[in-house]
Amino acid sequence: MAKKQFDFSKPRSHFLLALLVATFVLIGLWLVFMNRIISSDNKPNEYAASERMLVAASAFRTLAMEEPALIGPVIHEMPIGLKGKSTSWVSIERAAWRTYFSGALIHVGLTQSTRPDVVYYNPYSDVLVLSSWEFPKDQSPHVKSICAIPADYLRAPKLQAQRRPAWLNQSAPLQALVANTRLTLKAIKEVSPINSSTTANYIAGFCTQDRQQQAELRLFDLVEGLGILSRPDIKVAMVDLISTTRGDDVSISRAFPKLSKQEAQLAAKLGAKMSSLSPVIALSAADRNGYFVLLASHKTAEAVVGLELCECGKGKSLVHLTQMVFN
Repeated sequence: MAKKQFDFSKPRSHFLLALLVATFVLIGLWLVFMNRIISSDNKPNEYAASERMLVAASAFRTLAMEEPALIGPVIHEMPIGLKGKSTSWVSIERAAWRTYFSGALIHVGLTQSTRPDVVYYNPYSDVLVLSSWEFPKDQSPHVKSICAIPADYLRAPKLQAQRRPAWLNQSAPLQALVANTRLTLKAIKEVSPINSSTTANYIAGFCTQDRQQQAELRLFDLVEGLGILSRPDIKVAMVDLISTTRGDDVSISRAFPKLSKQEAQLAAKLGAKMSSLSPVIALSAADRNGYFVLLASHKTAEAVVGLELCECGKGKSLVHLTQMVFN
């Protein structure tokens, strides 16, 4: 009797062939998944420790953004700053920390020590949150000490920080923000090497009530920036701006004549990507007759576009645009 052959022109054969291909794909995906697990288990201890700390630090940041009330007990372990001195601070404290952490970069350090640390840095307010953690093998990691300080004290400990972040006082503030952030990240890595096993508690040397209060005053101003973003004129300006940047550099230059040629080209290059970013903060620049608006991705604090708007002519006009790469 002749052996029965598959006729691949028939629907049933199509189904069997698709099923066979799907089976091989699933087996392949399973092998890749298992390989990742095996690779993770075989990683050197220093990488495993760093990854565990980064997961914990990211979870804390997410909690601070989405459920700030839940991190209240940890925040209240900070030195007394504005609390007890300002009723206004009490009313906006949760919003302040939510706003802070939504724009905060994360560094984990001293991961081989018994007391690793996590440093959060919000470039816009130029404020650091320094935290020392315990990471027991069979328990959840938890914060042992924490405080907030202006980042000026890490970059130049002998200088007195001002309420207004230093980058806002420069002639080219958006470029200064990037340079300032890079300097701060470098200083963080120097004081808190990632895979160090030191147990020295450098954090205690930075934390004081005065510095905590200075940091909280900056966060107070950060929250005021949310009010700027909610203004109807700013909302209209942002919608018009994002719509205009979908054109070419010639049309963008025509709409915003104060932009340099390079800035107009960058705006055209960003194009549709601009609509995937959201305004996260706005800061008043009264001395420049305008505002700074920072756009960022919801997924990461590192994808940032900086805008400077001025009150020139009718409405708000875009005068500077910078794509910010902090690392």
